[in-house]
Amino acid sequence: MRNASWLWLALAASACATAPKSPCRAAGAGMSLEEAQAIATEFESNHLGQDPNNPLREPKSLDDVLEILKSDELDLFPAGVSFASKQPGVQAKALAAQIELAWGEAELTLADLFSLLASSQAQTVSDVELTGFDTAELRARIGTNRSVAEALTRLAAEHSAEGGRQAREIIKAAPDDYQGYRVAADYFRMRERWDEFDATAKKIAQLNADSNGLVFLRGVAALYRDGDSPTADRYFRQALAKDPRFVRAQANLMRSQRGLAAKYAEYLKLKEMNPHHQIVVWAGPALERDHESRAK
Repeated sequence: MRNASWLWLALAASACATAPKSPCRAAGAGMSLEEAQAIATEFESNHLGQDPNNPLREPKSLDDVLEILKSDELDLFPAGVSFASKQPGVQAKALAAQIELAWGEAELTLADLFSLLASSQAQTVSDVELTGFDTAELRARIGTNRSVAEALTRLAAEHSAEGGRQAREIIKAAPDDYQGYRVAADYFRMRERWDEFDATAKKIAQLNADSNGLVFLRGVAALYRDGDSPTADRYFRQALAKDPRFVRAQANLMRSQRGLAAKYAEYLKLKEMNPHHQIVVWAGPALERDHESRAK
């Protein structure tokens, strides 16, 4: 589910100082997949918190791929998908599909950021023009941010569709294995197809009642469908108790908190778990400045 919130306001404040400065392309003409990939590749290489020494950039086993999925780090997703897609078996196919969905969701998070930032800048242009100042550079930034948002949204659609397609193939090939349904449920959740989500979650419970992924799915459904933060909080903490390296659960636990102090406390845990996570890279500086100002 895509919505403006406290997190996006913090992201926008952080991104103002670090957003790309040169326009990539004029938005609005309809972007091809190749154009979107070129823009996203430039953005990701220049503006995400990459760790070139991370051994997960060259995974050597499915355990490594699982760690990539758990890290929820956009930088690592291409390597995870590339390795898993070359391996046989249901687990490999399910990991590749799940990373495709996580990849799409991460790109949508950033696309929302750049859309919000462009809207904020457009209002600034209107205000500045009244004073007679030159707004050419700011207008160029608006064009860039809109292009990045369009590119990331375009690619996110591809990744989520691919994850959904692979889920169907896994279920067809292994209908008694819960892993395909686990991926499918996440796909339905991202598309807000809640009836199908509920039916698929029920199937997961029948095949593997102890699935930690099912615990996570119940948490995101509680948060994004039901607006029930306390229930979501309980599920995310349960998932993290089972797997303390489940970064995606921690990121959503941060979002489920109601107060700024509580959100900041969970942000610090997220940062400790993965300092290169996209939320930490983009939202972190603003969150920390805000916390320091409120602490004074």
